[in-house]
Amino acid sequence: MWANLDSAILARLPRVSANGIPGGLVGTLADGWQRALDKLNHYRTYANDWDGQGAAGIDHRLIDSAEKMADALRRGGVSAPTCALPGVDGTVSLEWDLGGRVTVQLEFNDPGVVELWVLAPDRPIEHEVLAEELAA
Repeated sequence: MWANLDSAILARLPRVSANGIPGGLVGTLADGWQRALDKLNHYRTYANDWDGQGAAGIDHRLIDSAEKMADALRRGGVSAPTCALPGVDGTVSLEWDLGGRVTVQLEFNDPGVVELWVLAPDRPIEHEVLAEELAA
């Protein structure tokens, strides 16, 4: 899953430079991918009403998809995300804060489907849906 990431998608995400320093991200450490993976794995414990306000539980297949995408991005030289987040609607997201109020988000809504969002001031919102065939 996520073996063939489009180069146009990768171009929207921050890359690790040749010296191992994340390009353009402040505060992202070498273990950033592991922290993101640990958070995603922790979200497996989120059952219905995990926030006490009716939030949906998180489907483990979504987390599997996000973990596989994270691994493909890491292998592709993408810097670790700023954070991994659960959504109250049962989604999970990986998010990069690129500074200057620019944010890139990968939101996992269904197993094998991710939405790419690029939010920046004074620019139209960029949105693209990526889908990957699920193994039977």
